[in-house]
Amino acid sequence: MHYDSLVFGLSLLAASFLFGRYFSKKPSVVSDASRLRSHDGSAVNDVEQSPLAVAIKALIERNELGETLAADTKAIPGQLIWTRTLVGKTRSIRFAPPNSPQAEFILTYFEKDDDTLVDGKWMWDFEHSVEAFARFLIEWEDR
Repeated sequence: MHYDSLVFGLSLLAASFLFGRYFSKKPSVVSDASRLRSHDGSAVNDVEQSPLAVAIKALIERNELGETLAADTKAIPGQLIWTRTLVGKTRSIRFAPPNSPQAEFILTYFEKDDDTLVDGKWMWDFEHSVEAFARFLIEWEDR
């Protein structure tokens, strides 16, 4: 009788382990990327609610640049693009949210001066990404 309860307990333990592993699977990176590329409104809303997007919006409002630096959400679905032109130079930053909370934020920048186009990427943590945005588009500092 004691042996039966041990076997029953072990089988319950194994079943709960397998059940937990099955339901705790994280979505694949491929499905996240395809969801962000979809044209429904949920992908845009997700990126607009990301911590970096919220911090950048607060930074823009604090510097009273709301009319100058509105985010473009339609050019590339699932990504935000801020563009600013000052004294004939145009600078833009595109933000794509990371696939996981532990990942660094990726900001792609563009700078156009007449016919010259410079582009590059920053890959930083949250605080440095917000600071880079402020220095590049708000304070207009060179890299």
